Order: sequence, then structure tokens, then C-alpha cells
Amino acid sequence: MKPYISEYLIASDIDGTLLIDGVIPQQDVDAIAAFTARGGHFTLATGRSVQSAGYYVRAAGVNCPVIACNGAILYDFDRQEILWQTCLPESAKALIAPVLERFPGLGAEAHCGKDLYIFTWSQETKDHVRYERLDYFDSTVAGAARYDWTKVLFAGPPEQID
Repeated sequence: MKPYISEYLIASDIDGTLLIDGVIPQQDVDAIAAFTARGGHFTLATGRSVQSAGYYVRAAGVNCPVIACNGAILYDFDRQEILWQTCLPESAKALIAPVLERFPGLGAEAHCGKDLYIFTWSQETKDHVRYERLDYFDSTVAGAARYDWTKVLFAGPPEQID
């Protein structure tokens, strides 16, 4: 007996998989639409934040919750709600200052559910915010410490990150 297509879920990464030069190719949009029209489920599984992934949900034809922040969040865009999330341990918050002391000039940000808090700026942080069209709050680590963090990102030139 052949399984029904509704038993299938395809989850695609965004960067380097679904996007070509920042755009979802029309042939992929058409293939996803044909798949979902027959009852298939399609979603995104990405390291991007909920906010950033949201720009591609409609264009990609996503019809079920999205996996964001490297698997830390399951987000339902239809209901505009976090269905599940796991957060970094509280002890992770104490690691930010020592990293920034050892590597001055790094950009540092924390993702807290759908919100983004930027602690320090680098050119790479500016590029990240611009490229992914992110809304953010300038903050200190202490200022964002009251929130649960789903992801922390450090950004700097490749030689410094290495």
C-alpha cells in the first residue's frame, strides 16, 4: 500500500539550500506548491531566528510550524505563537562578558523568543541585522538577563572568530 502524501513532511534549511542569491527559485516554489496541494507538509528548519525565517514563510508555501534558532524554537506562524522552545542555561549568561573581554570588537547578540537584544556591535553584526532585516533592542547583558535566551551569536571578522 502506498503511503498518502499527507504522511510526509519536508523541512528545508534557508541559507544555501532554499535561497539562491537571496531568492527562492520559482521552480522550487512551484514544486513546494504542488507537494502541499496534494496534502504534503512543508516547513523550514533553520538557524535563523523566528523573525528572520518569517520573511520566507509565505513565499516558500510553509504550511506547518517552523523550526528556528537551530532547533531551539518551534513556531506556528498561522497562530503567531511559540509552540515549544528550549533555552540556554542561566550559566550561559555569565560567559558573555569574559568572551567580549578576551575578544574586544566582537559583536554579541542574544535571541530571546522572537526578540533580539544586541550587546555589542561589529561590522558583521551590522551586516547580519541588515541582511536578515531584523528588528532589535540595544541592550546590555544585564538588561537582557531577565529573559530566557534561545541563542547567542558572536560576530566578527573571520580571523578573529577562528
